[in-house]
Amino acid sequence: MQNTAGFRLSPQQSQLWFHQQEDAASFCAQCAILIEGKFDKGALQAALASVVARHESLRTSFQRRAGMKLPLQMIGEPASIVIAESDWSALPATEHLTKLEQAMIEQRRGAADLSTAAPLQATLCCLTPEKHVLLLSLPALCADGLSLNYCARELAHFYAGGGVDAQITAEPLQYADFSEWQNSLLEGDDEDARAGKAFWSKRANEDTPPLALPFARKPARNTKWVPDSIKIPLQATTSSGVEALAKAQSTTPALVLFTGWNVLLARLSGQQNLAVTFTPLERNHEEVLGAVGLYARALPVAVELDGALTFTQV
Repeated sequence: MQNTAGFRLSPQQSQLWFHQQEDAASFCAQCAILIEGKFDKGALQAALASVVARHESLRTSFQRRAGMKLPLQMIGEPASIVIAESDWSALPATEHLTKLEQAMIEQRRGAADLSTAAPLQATLCCLTPEKHVLLLSLPALCADGLSLNYCARELAHFYAGGGVDAQITAEPLQYADFSEWQNSLLEGDDEDARAGKAFWSKRANEDTPPLALPFARKPARNTKWVPDSIKIPLQATTSSGVEALAKAQSTTPALVLFTGWNVLLARLSGQQNLAVTFTPLERNHEEVLGAVGLYARALPVAVELDGALTFTQV
């Protein structure tokens, strides 16, 4: 069953919808949850059903009707989630990581179908009789990274039998309501909303020279853009150093890393004025804490780097 009326996309979803048209599988939120000890499959199935029942985003599909530029969010009724299973207990432990990575790639393909009423992909991987990994994947239109953290926390809560937890027992904010509030705010006469929209429109259109990186090559005509990533493992000393610097500067590790990225780009390009997108995951409003949906937003940050500045000043 679905809500046949449908709801408008949020501004974040509208922007992402156009970006992911050619390759929806690359725009996916994923997590891996380690479950150690005596395993109860029935309890896990029930816990997952409880989480899905609490959050409409976990059962939201996207339907674009004839003549519509953007789709509508269609919310399905709570239903049991099919958990796919893979048993790798007979394989050497050295192969488990590779198998997990392959399973996550396969899940991204499944999450690319935005029309399904059950967008949440769940796969249970058995490594040993007392060590399992639950892989969860959602289209990025349905969730961001922090949303999956909340889902993992709730899943652990319900799997353990539930208990007293005010944040989990409280009714969560549903994303369709947040989306409608955002759209109404942008379309209305609220003075703060108009000022904010004007500020970010100006920031996005500021005349910043394009980034000229060494060894950059122009792509061939009609080249399909596909997002990709490179994994760079950090040593424990580096991670602790970033955290210590963030604490000393009363900021977050994410902002320390973002500053380092800007400094690196300035050195590689020889440019002092940059415009770089920053996507903070932190949520500053109590109403959205614990909520599941695409709350992360990409902000264009204008950076002016003076060679005389220290790193902490930047």
